[in-house]
Order: sequence, then structure tokens, then C-alpha cells
Amino acid sequence: MEFDGITLALFCAELAGCIESFVKDHKLKPIALRIIESSDEHLKVIIPKLNPVAREYFEELESIVSRIISFLEQAKRLGLM
Repeated sequence: MEFDGITLALFCAELAGCIESFVKDHKLKPIALRIIESSDEHLKVIIPKLNPVAREYFEELESIVSRIISFLEQAKRLGLM
């Protein structure tokens, strides 16, 4: 399934890998950081187009992504990264 050029299966696989990496290491490689940052924008495109069941799953992903971005921004402000 694809939404506005975003292939859902590939998007989910890439995002899952980034989230797993972050959970293990509490940091992200530059490519993973770019994926996380762009996924926030992609989720805003995808979520409104989904059925209610799928929307709930992707809203949870959006919440996780937002928390990761927030954590990384705070760590950077504190000089921890």
C-alpha cells in the first residue's frame, strides 16, 4: 500500500529499525535520525488516509517518534549529545 509516494511496508520497516536502535543505544546514527525526523512528516500525511484500526497503530507510532525527537532535542540542549 502506498500513500503519496510513501510505501507503507518499507516505511514501517525503516522506522521500526530506527526505534529499535534508539531503544538499545539511546542515540541514533545520522541516517536513522533523518528517517525519524522525516517519518514525523510522513505520518502526518499517512494517518488521515487510514481506516480507524490502522490509524490507531500509526498514531501510536507518531507518538513514539515525537517522544524520540523530543528526547534527542533535550539531550542536545543539555550537551549530552
